[in-house]
Amino acid sequence: MVQIGVGNPGKVPNQRPGPALDRVATSVIGWRITPDGGWQQDEDPATMSVNHIVLLGRVDQVPELRYTPEGQAVTRIVLHVDRPDGTGSDAIRVIARRELAESVVDLLVRNDLATVEGRVLLRTYQTKEGHRHKVAEVEADRIQRVVLPTVHHG
Repeated sequence: MVQIGVGNPGKVPNQRPGPALDRVATSVIGWRITPDGGWQQDEDPATMSVNHIVLLGRVDQVPELRYTPEGQAVTRIVLHVDRPDGTGSDAIRVIARRELAESVVDLLVRNDLATVEGRVLLRTYQTKEGHRHKVAEVEADRIQRVVLPTVHHG
């Protein structure tokens, strides 16, 4: 996250958003970019919290589209994200809903490299045997397939 105006409380950040900044951040803690390109102060930063995650990893299996009883499209994928120390990867559950769920099914296949942007959800469920389990998942706002350029040696 880009932090602008840190140490300058109560004043508008001293850098106006431009094309490069617009691609990097849409908000700064305590501030947000307005439609006209200016800055507007949000609520008190001391009372704010942020739940935002960006992942890059490989898709574990072909996404399967399902529908809730209410007719909402849902798909779950598992994204394998390499650990920074190179000791393996972590399997992270990702949920996509509505139109995103429908497009992910057509977009991703097993072993595709993908980015996921969303928020972390913690939920509890109970098995038929009565055991309670806690699960952390990412609810996706955006999923993109990453295509790496092919290098031809000739």
